[in-house]
Amino acid sequence: MKPGARPSAGEGAAPAASTDRVAGLLAGHQPKMAVRGKMPCMTSRLTDLPARPASPMHRPRAGRLMCAAALATLLLGAARADDGDARQYVQFVEEFAGNCVARQGVQILVKNSHPTRTLRVWLDRWHMGVGTGDRSRSELLPGAEPEALGCSRSVNGPQEWRMVRAEFVD
Repeated sequence: MKPGARPSAGEGAAPAASTDRVAGLLAGHQPKMAVRGKMPCMTSRLTDLPARPASPMHRPRAGRLMCAAALATLLLGAARADDGDARQYVQFVEEFAGNCVARQGVQILVKNSHPTRTLRVWLDRWHMGVGTGDRSRSELLPGAEPEALGCSRSVNGPQEWRMVRAEFVD
């Protein structure tokens, strides 16, 4: 066979049906494939795809349930909201301890002033006006003795504790 010559039907040419199919694919038309059982193998159009089931957010019953849950959360949260901010119940107390008085300072303690609820408190320590990176976390029980933090003055200079965060545990 000469270069550039077209093969005849007897020399390995493709059957006419397959050339029509290839020509149709090249032209942008893709035929539908066979459907086996109820599951389509492949479709040519977007409209032939099965519809997506509605998400739970679009169902009326789910919307009502979500509203009811949100309302219940608000009502239950309102019962505890009368206590206000937990930070207002954190108190710093000063005591004259021997080792602190020797450095011309006082012992710093922290306590919970709420009558019934436990507090969780995060405190940062500052030494000579610079944050040290020391963060302590304490759970303060109602009516318990104050928890000692340290002296208001170290050998090198003054130190203090600043409240970062406070929350009710229960």
